[in-house]
Amino acid sequence: MALFALYAYRLAGRDAIAGAAAGALLAGFGPVIAASCQLGAEAFALLLLTASLALSAGPAGAPAVSLGGGLFGLAVAMRLQLALDVFLFLPLVLRPRRALGFAAAAALPLGLHWWRNWRVIHAHPFVFTWDGLATASGDYGLVSTLAVQLHPAVATATRLLYEQTHAQPEWLFLDGRLRVEMLLALALLLAGVAASRRIGLLLAALASLVSFLALDTTFSARFFRIWLGLFPVLFAGAALLAARLARGGRVARLAAAALVVVPLAAGVPDLRPQPIEPLEAVTPPPELVTATHLLVNSGYYHPESLLYRYPEHHFLGMPFEPARWAEFHALYPEYRSILWHGYNVQRDLLGQLRDSGAWKVVRREQNAAGYAYRLWEER
Repeated sequence: MALFALYAYRLAGRDAIAGAAAGALLAGFGPVIAASCQLGAEAFALLLLTASLALSAGPAGAPAVSLGGGLFGLAVAMRLQLALDVFLFLPLVLRPRRALGFAAAAALPLGLHWWRNWRVIHAHPFVFTWDGLATASGDYGLVSTLAVQLHPAVATATRLLYEQTHAQPEWLFLDGRLRVEMLLALALLLAGVAASRRIGLLLAALASLVSFLALDTTFSARFFRIWLGLFPVLFAGAALLAARLARGGRVARLAAAALVVVPLAAGVPDLRPQPIEPLEAVTPPPELVTATHLLVNSGYYHPESLLYRYPEHHFLGMPFEPARWAEFHALYPEYRSILWHGYNVQRDLLGQLRDSGAWKVVRREQNAAGYAYRLWEER
């Protein structure tokens, strides 16, 4: 919060009101608090982003700007969608040497991240990624090596899962009700960005909205964590506008207060802790875990639960594409049993295994949370 307040303070030309408004919004907005408390990687990436902004805003020196670039690159390496916030650093183009130092420093962690991924990917014929999905190393390109979630199989599987589990944006609905107050808060925040007179804020907000609303083919934007990087943009714009209005008449001062109070009030319900999915929900029933080597379908596959409950067993995900099955199974011939749960994103593979006659269902059970499992065995 302090870093973001410092950023807004410097962005507004050392305006204390802007800094206070930005800090209050980031520190008190319920969805941001909930996400940063529950999701460690997102919280750390947000910290890196705000530190980068604070270091690079205003008349910052070359060392501070380069350090800010390094932190921004690290933030993007952790959460790719934060790359859309690069427009916030647009003022640096007026100082070419500092802009070059920022870009070079940002490229360093991204380059190291890409190189590390490339080494891991090409050390094995298959890499186990999102939800345990086995992805062929040869299918990775220049971009998907950096951002594994852009691998075609991962992207398709993600969409199939979220079609089943999240029919609507989780943070815009509460107990089945559309949160009109949240839409009002978003409208006010966007108005602040539009009136901020900062082209970087406008471009960052526009890039995020287009990406999440029009270009998101995986439905990942139905989760607030994907939107997390947009809110510093919205809060900065609202803070700049609030600072200007606060120096006007009574009506203007009321409008300035509304820019802060309405979003904070809309986010209050998110301060209530939500029930956490029990570990049993992703743990197969012990009656089915008889073999020492088991394959598991993706979609609701949490390796940590399997390792915690059955440390003496071995579990592997499977490929998304049926055409990869023969190649994959030949590499792991000791895996002759499959635990298949109900959240299935590998429907084509399931159909191929069923129709081949080489596999059969030998038992069906429910786990402690009531989720159905089937045990397949090779004939």
